[in-house]
Amino acid sequence: MKNNLKLVETNNTSSEELIARLEAQLQEITHKKQLADNRAVFLSKKTSLQEFKKQIETEISSGNFESTKFKMSFTSGSYRDDEKFTISNTDLIQFFLCGLIVKIDEEVSKIETELVG
Repeated sequence: MKNNLKLVETNNTSSEELIARLEAQLQEITHKKQLADNRAVFLSKKTSLQEFKKQIETEISSGNFESTKFKMSFTSGSYRDDEKFTISNTDLIQFFLCGLIVKIDEEVSKIETELVG
């Protein structure tokens, strides 16, 4: 590699400039890898949410006001699940799932734009 650096240096590019460009490119690759990983997580979560949504829709079509399979809970974040709010209404859970799916689609679109840009 040092031989290549000297060769480039003779063509009006110093080894410091070459190293700086290389470091910038590696930083960009690392950033794009993180974006790709985030995209994969979002898409995986979206698939799960879509499956939950189908199940909730089945419960809604059966006339269930409360879900027998799902509930939505907010906790205080402590070690024990100290529920601060819980709801199992099928319509509200469906609304929440649809909103999350839309938001995930928006975030994936932003990531994809940055990846190809």
